[in-house]
Amino acid sequence: MQRFVGIAIAMLLFLLILVPVALAADPTPDGDRVMISVNGDLDVPAGQEVGTVLIVNGTATIAGTVENVVAINGEAILTGATAETVVAFGSSVTLDATTVVTGDVRTLDSTVEQAAGATVGGEVRDLAPDMITLGLVL
Repeated sequence: MQRFVGIAIAMLLFLLILVPVALAADPTPDGDRVMISVNGDLDVPAGQEVGTVLIVNGTATIAGTVENVVAINGEAILTGATAETVVAFGSSVTLDATTVVTGDVRTLDSTVEQAAGATVGGEVRDLAPDMITLGLVL
């Protein structure tokens, strides 16, 4: 039951946080392309551009250019990738030395392994304080 509640909360966060960010972003040639995998893995090879990658209970291996990466109970491995935003719920995120994240890496009950040389233009931060504030407002 707790796992179901966790997934439901993660999906709600996805809808409340990431969707408005994605909709407000400037369009790119492949910006409307969305890749989703549930209970499986997916790959974004070098040279490929994707708007949003959503991985649930699987592993996303990303070497291309992605605007938004969302991992829920999974793993996001960025190797030589360029991403705008990475959001992880109950997941692990790996950024190799050649990966560039131009915005933030946001986490909730997740781990981030950032190799020396990996660039994060924003900050790596936990969403738990934001969730507490949201709970107080509601």
